[in-house]
Amino acid sequence: MGKDLKQIFDSWDIDKSGFLDASEIIKGVKQGLGICLSKEELYILTDYLDKDGDARVTYQEFSQKISIKDVAKQSERYMISNFCFIEQLLNCWYSLNSES
Repeated sequence: MGKDLKQIFDSWDIDKSGFLDASEIIKGVKQGLGICLSKEELYILTDYLDKDGDARVTYQEFSQKISIKDVAKQSERYMISNFCFIEQLLNCWYSLNSES
């Protein structure tokens, strides 16, 4: 079976702190999805994922924001480089899960 959200989160958590900081997010997005984010795009994404505003994204925050329910509500608000990042991430996640 492909990767689940926890595996994706853990692979992005380079220092194994249990949190994603901005540098881990930008590396994860680049390596995992092949997307290069500008500083502005990174701030938008980090702000979106970081529910409590402490500059660290927990797995709980990550999993709450990366969901079908949230994509339906928020996809138009968070456009990055002329496409929806969250939708792109979910497409990647679904393709990983479909590889059996």
